[in-house]
Amino acid sequence: ADSPSNPVRAHELGYKATKDFVVARVRISHGKRRRRQADLGRKPAKNRKFVEPGRELKWFAEQKASRRFSNLDVVNSYLAGSDGQYKYFEVILHNPCDDTPYKALAKKPVAEKAVAKTGFARNAAKATKAAAATAKAASAAKAAKPAEKPARKA
Repeated sequence: ADSPSNPVRAHELGYKATKDFVVARVRISHGKRRRRQADLGRKPAKNRKFVEPGRELKWFAEQKASRRFSNLDVVNSYLAGSDGQYKYFEVILHNPCDDTPYKALAKKPVAEKAVAKTGFARNAAKATKAAAATAKAASAAKAAKPAEKPARKA
């Protein structure tokens, strides 16, 4: 989309009207997920046509936008509207590259604040909290090791 349909809400969630921010309108189907039909005989345990997806539709919209715009980071999203069949979300995306000619966001305050509010970056390619903790522990262990080489045995 050229600009957010609800600019007040977009600015609350971290959007700025600069070249580094993009708004993507994503369409997600309403309601529950349709189950695959069981084949080859009667399976009473699988006798449900629809199941709950287990996550919010907003999350699916953010993942869809993240896959489509893999070079951008997802900042946040909000419900833009709905009709009888679909819900439309506007996903705010940020360009993390510093080598762009537009340097107004060199400090990157808005994207960092938005990521800090949610507790983690919602991009599918980003590391999870557990992976970040593992990496932090590995770097701490690496820093604790002595820099000198062990003596060779003759």
